[in-house]
Amino acid sequence: MRVFWRGYWSWKLLVAGLLYLLLVIMASIAMSLSGPYKHSLFDFIVNLRGGGSAGATVLLYGTLPIITLVFPLMIDRMETVIVVTRLKQQKQLFSQHVIFAVCFNFLLICLMAVAGLSAAYFLTGSLDNLWGEESGAIYYFLDNKAHFPFYVPHVTGWKVWFYIWSNRFFYLMMVSMFVLCFQTVFQKKTLTFIGMMILFGTPFPYLLDFSVFLHPIHIEMPLWLSWQDQMFNLVYLLFWNAVAYFLASRLYTKKEFF
Repeated sequence: MRVFWRGYWSWKLLVAGLLYLLLVIMASIAMSLSGPYKHSLFDFIVNLRGGGSAGATVLLYGTLPIITLVFPLMIDRMETVIVVTRLKQQKQLFSQHVIFAVCFNFLLICLMAVAGLSAAYFLTGSLDNLWGEESGAIYYFLDNKAHFPFYVPHVTGWKVWFYIWSNRFFYLMMVSMFVLCFQTVFQKKTLTFIGMMILFGTPFPYLLDFSVFLHPIHIEMPLWLSWQDQMFNLVYLLFWNAVAYFLASRLYTKKEFF
């Protein structure tokens, strides 16, 4: 365990990454402050226009560059001659990378949650969820107000919390597993960064009119009415996690250490 933490840990990388993410989160939350409706908790976490501390903006411009840049650097720190010799088996080293990815992504999730909660409390004075009330954002943006009662039972606190954080964590893990794949194949951080940004940071690749990696992270109002669509997104992300994990584990067993 001591080898594990000492191998990865770099305060400079960690602080730089978290400060950058915090700046992106602040900019994204600022997008949540416009509109005549009464702002509440989830408007600061994942509002209906892509902003908030855990919105698509933060994922694409905050967590994606951090994982793509910082994760490979921390992997390189771990893959020293001493560590590889001690661990002996590459499968064991790969498992350590996966465990670190879980811990690192959990830290990012915690920062997004704390930032959203703090912003909501300091700017509104409470942590109330008004999405199920006529003074909230959903009622304001809804074209046909007669449909509002259908939303009320689906936007209760625990349901929103569960979907947001499950979706975000699965997405971050998927990105991390693909970083492992790219880093193992290219063994150059520049190529890994370019490949990841093309794959995850642009609307490509498209499969017909469906964005393979961007669609599951977008949260729009109709999504809250359908638990089937929510589960589809979660299972879809889990599927790509499994694919990336399988590829990364296979590739890693053939990786040569210099």
